[in-house]
Amino acid sequence: VRAVQTVSFCAKFASLKAGPDSAWAFWTASNKRASVLLKGIGAVAKAIFTPSPVNFGIMPSNKADTIVTTLLDSGDFPLRVDSMRISGPNAKDFTIISPSQTPFVPFTIVEGTSVNIKIRFITNDLTGPVHQATLSVYYDDGPKDGIPVHAIETTEYQQYGTT
Repeated sequence: VRAVQTVSFCAKFASLKAGPDSAWAFWTASNKRASVLLKGIGAVAKAIFTPSPVNFGIMPSNKADTIVTTLLDSGDFPLRVDSMRISGPNAKDFTIISPSQTPFVPFTIVEGTSVNIKIRFITNDLTGPVHQATLSVYYDDGPKDGIPVHAIETTEYQQYGTT
């Protein structure tokens, strides 16, 4: 680049934190190093689950129940969910039944809004009184959140005052 000559360049600045942020861009031209300070405001998606954990309480064998946990994006950037799954020792006893596109199609939660995630519990295996699993939500930027999901199974449900 010659003196008084203008050269354009394009730089992408993607902050990984909320609020003001900056980074330096460096390059070399004609054996001389140049730099420019890039400044911007970082925006971050922030997931909050309500309730967390998802607790089905005491459940009789062979009975199904569904609980809704709400996933809220309380940040200032859209939250893109790539997939959701249930894992853990008793994962087969819990099923994600909505949102309907789960777990195959990614979806986005706009900042300040939420989506309801319905989880179903049923068992007849009599695998023991406590059923535990984790609802894992995977995001497009790599991290994931996991919330506990559990229920207590009993074959003697009448002892708790319910027939």
